[in-house]
Amino acid sequence: MDQQSPAMIQQKLIILIIALALTGGVVIATGFFFVMGNLNNPQEDSVLTAIFLGITAVMVLTSFVVPPIIVKTKESEAKAKQQKLSEQEYLQIFQIKTIIAYALMEGPAFMNLAVAHRYSLPILGFLFLLMIARLPWPGRIDSWIRNRVELQEFENYQS
Repeated sequence: MDQQSPAMIQQKLIILIIALALTGGVVIATGFFFVMGNLNNPQEDSVLTAIFLGITAVMVLTSFVVPPIIVKTKESEAKAKQQKLSEQEYLQIFQIKTIIAYALMEGPAFMNLAVAHRYSLPILGFLFLLMIARLPWPGRIDSWIRNRVELQEFENYQS
C-alpha cells in the first residue's frame, strides 16, 4: 500500500464522501423535522416505541454482521477460482461493505424521525455517533486492505 495510484486515492475519498453524505442526510433530515416541529411533540405510544427500538437494534446489529459476510463471500469466490484478490478489488469490496453498513444505520434513523416517538432524538444521537465512529478515513481503509491482503497470503500459505 506504499505506492498508491491516483485512482485508488480518489476511490478512498469517494468512499469517505459517500459515508459523509449518508451521515449528513440524517443530520439534515433531523434538522428539517426539528424546524417543522415534528420532534417537539413526541408520541407516547409505548408499543410503537418498543417496536421501533427493536427494529433499530436489529438493524444496527445487522450493520455489523452483513458487511463481513459480504467480504467472506467475495474471498471465498476468489479462493474457489484459485485467485487472489488485488488491493483494488479489496477497495471495491470495502466500498460495498461501507455503503451497506451505512444504509443499514440510516434506515432506522429515518424511520425513527418519521414516527417521532419520545426516544427519537436519543436514538438519532446514538446512530449519528455510530456513523461518525465508523467513518472510513483513508488510513482506516489502508489498514483494512493491508490486513485482508496479509490474511489472504497467510491462508494461501496454509493451504
